[in-house]
Amino acid sequence: KETIKLRSYLTEVSDEIGGTYSWKQISNMITVEIIGETEYISVSVTSTDKELAYEIASCICEKANEKFAETFKGGSATIADEVILPERPNDKGEIRNTILGALIGVLLIAAVVAIQFLFDEKLHQSEEL
Repeated sequence: KETIKLRSYLTEVSDEIGGTYSWKQISNMITVEIIGETEYISVSVTSTDKELAYEIASCICEKANEKFAETFKGGSATIADEVILPERPNDKGEIRNTILGALIGVLLIAAVVAIQFLFDEKLHQSEEL
């Protein structure tokens, strides 16, 4: 799992896809998980550009066998499932988070105004005298 997150490996991936993204940026885009108690790993790439995500995932799969052989001195990897091109980009809930943030902001402003009104001891009209 950690082999795929290595700086040297992700630098090779970055170079292979044109060097537009640094190894750190690519590292932030990928999620590597071990499937159950097996030797299988799942690699997911999240990006707003589906072609970029597909290209990174494909490159990781292509280079995995070579990197595992180098790291584990003779170990190898086989691809159990093909890389798929997503139908739409993953926005990671940006719209939902924006709406939730706006709602919380409105509630906080309403609370501040209500507290100011309750603790206001000024006379606003002559009848209050």
